[in-house]
This record gives sequence, C-alpha cells and structure tokens, in this order.
Amino acid sequence: MGSVEIDRTRCLLCGACVGSCPFLALELLETYVEWYKDRCT
Repeated sequence: MGSVEIDRTRCLLCGACVGSCPFLALELLETYVEWYKDRCT
C-alpha cells in the first residue's frame, strides 16, 4: 500500500483525482490517496 499527497483545494474530495483504477482499489482520504497494488494492476 502507498499514499500520494493531494492538493485538496484542487481535488475537492470529488474522487476525480483517483484515476481509473477499479472500485475499492483506491481510498480518497482527508489529504491523500491510498492504493492497494494487489487490486489495481
């Protein structure tokens, strides 16, 4: 699992910044995204 810092003022927590990974592969959290490499290939 990893994380990427998100500019919340640009992302607005809408989820558009998480890309095209499958459902449940990414979690948009307060200020960063966590991804699960075993779910997002």
